[in-house]
Amino acid sequence: MEFFSNFAFTAKTILFQPREFFEGITWDGGWRDPLLFFAVCAAAYSLMLSTVLTLTLGGFAASDPQFPAEVKGMIFPGYFVISFLALFVCAMLGSLTMSFVTTIAL
Repeated sequence: MEFFSNFAFTAKTILFQPREFFEGITWDGGWRDPLLFFAVCAAAYSLMLSTVLTLTLGGFAASDPQFPAEVKGMIFPGYFVISFLALFVCAMLGSLTMSFVTTIAL
């Protein structure tokens, strides 16, 4: 239960007081907590996105009689996995870009 209260507090602080949050970050805590926070946020976003895509685009597939039934059952999990991986790749590319820009600026 502590995880959810900490998660809610962190998300609220990031959304409504980003400057204070990022100024107060200590960099000696390791990667576990930030990666866990990112994974939960990415999973929630991927779940919402895959639900919307399945409800909209999945309807087209369901109405097509030539669309294989085996593939119809993979639409939701496929959207979920793809959107989660895309978020992870974009986050990694963004962090690499920021590291590169920071290195150049120094």
